[in-house]
Amino acid sequence: MVSSQVVNTYPLSSYTFGTKEPKMEKDTSVADRLARMKVNYMKEGMRTSVEGILLVQEHNHPHILLLQIGNTFCKLPGGRLKPGENEIEGLKRKLTSKLGANSPALVPDWQIGECVAIWWRPNFETIMYPYCPPHITKPKECKKLFLVHLSEREYFAVPKNLKLLAVPLFELYDNVQRYGPVISTIPQQLSRFQPRLSTINRKDAIKYSTCRFMPNTPVEIKVIKKCLLFMSVASALLRLPILVWKGALVFVASFSGERH
Repeated sequence: MVSSQVVNTYPLSSYTFGTKEPKMEKDTSVADRLARMKVNYMKEGMRTSVEGILLVQEHNHPHILLLQIGNTFCKLPGGRLKPGENEIEGLKRKLTSKLGANSPALVPDWQIGECVAIWWRPNFETIMYPYCPPHITKPKECKKLFLVHLSEREYFAVPKNLKLLAVPLFELYDNVQRYGPVISTIPQQLSRFQPRLSTINRKDAIKYSTCRFMPNTPVEIKVIKKCLLFMSVASALLRLPILVWKGALVFVASFSGERH
């Protein structure tokens, strides 16, 4: 396990993304998932799950990689541990299952960092808490979130039925309605870390800079959000009068030169 207060984050463009066979969900509804959880609890006891927080950077701001199922539901890559399975090894197995390529040579060398949060499910319900209520002696699930340190170059294979999103921290912050209580509190959980943003030039020399967890705009892996496009167009329009004015000056100067 890697332990560090400084987290290196690399540009989204430095990573390569491909696809692989679909990963179908075991349950078609929340009710089915809770029913299956109850059956497994009777066989194996409390469910233990692990999820990874994968950080990248875009527009000089940290983004988190999320898997999107359908049009609205997002989740961190991870899943349930096998009975007696080590947390670190189990998370590596789940990350490989969710984002690893079929070729072992292309599977990332997952560097698992600190556990940044622990959530508890008291009953067979969707509600989870960042603590175990004192009157609950037999919680139904314990979920741990780990920071995953990525290297500057990786290949991710995304199941064809899922989308991989890079979402900025400000978009997650306090956005319970969109992302739920677990994901929406990740910015607070990461506030004790110092992100070190890097840029990679054409010669692959890495330059680092530090920043705070400041807001920016959400970026999807394949499609730049419309707001970013609007900002780019607006910026170009703001520069247009200056360019026209400069062009006019050049034209006048050249015309005057021809007359002389």
